[in-house]
Amino acid sequence: MLIQALNDYYDILAKACNVLPDGYSKVKVHYKVCLTASGQIDCFIKYQEMIEVPSGKGQIKQKWVPREAIMPKRTEKSGIEANIIEHRPQYLFGLNYIEGVFTAEDRTDKAKKSHEALVKSNLKFLEGLDTPVINAYRAFLQNWEPEAERDNEKLLDLGKNYDKSGYVFCLSGRPDELLHEDPLLKEKWERWEATRKQEATGQEYTAQCAISGNIEPIARTHSKIKGVYGGLATGSVLIGYNNPSECSYGLEQAYNSNISEKVMNKYTEALNYLLGSRKHKILLDD
Repeated sequence: MLIQALNDYYDILAKACNVLPDGYSKVKVHYKVCLTASGQIDCFIKYQEMIEVPSGKGQIKQKWVPREAIMPKRTEKSGIEANIIEHRPQYLFGLNYIEGVFTAEDRTDKAKKSHEALVKSNLKFLEGLDTPVINAYRAFLQNWEPEAERDNEKLLDLGKNYDKSGYVFCLSGRPDELLHEDPLLKEKWERWEATRKQEATGQEYTAQCAISGNIEPIARTHSKIKGVYGGLATGSVLIGYNNPSECSYGLEQAYNSNISEKVMNKYTEALNYLLGSRKHKILLDD
């Protein structure tokens, strides 16, 4: 009943334009990275807003919170996989911030591998695109060398905020023209995403959806729910099958739920919408 209700609620939200278009994700952003035409970091601009929140005993306090940006759909895999137009610092800059020092080294070379994955996938995606902000971002990817940037003054000014923050890109002098909002980039992303989905359709497990009743591709994994009190910071799944004892008829993971990709996207988006606002949540007791 819960999944059905959320599925129906998504349709209401969609009519009111209150949910994301297919193929996009909301990302929390703390800073704009202003690039020169040659791809050098000119400065970081704080991209946050001040809000008032209850602090107990009827008091109100002010706090800075990140803004939300709508970007090409984010990966939810735990391994190294770069998004198209990244927002995560380790991927973008290939550096860790440890005890006040920037370093490209870590036990598993995650920072190095993450940045290399970003450069490879994003340069390939940007082929054929030509606008000032895209060209600046391409130059940044081609020229940024993490080892040589450990003493970068712009990064040092961020300090401990570096690895807790999300980032978007703009061209220096044009802070309102953001890379992920570039019309040519969005147009290519939507074509690329449509092609990817079409190619994947024939490889998916298809069955009758337990919610819609239609014969459709079934979701193998479900998107994460964020904003649940006590849940993981990266989000938690509402439906998941991790143990062999929970699987049957040779099916793995959420194929056992028989919830279609379409319904999964709708119910998770609706629930994340509700949890994304304080007005939709009530905390009882502790």
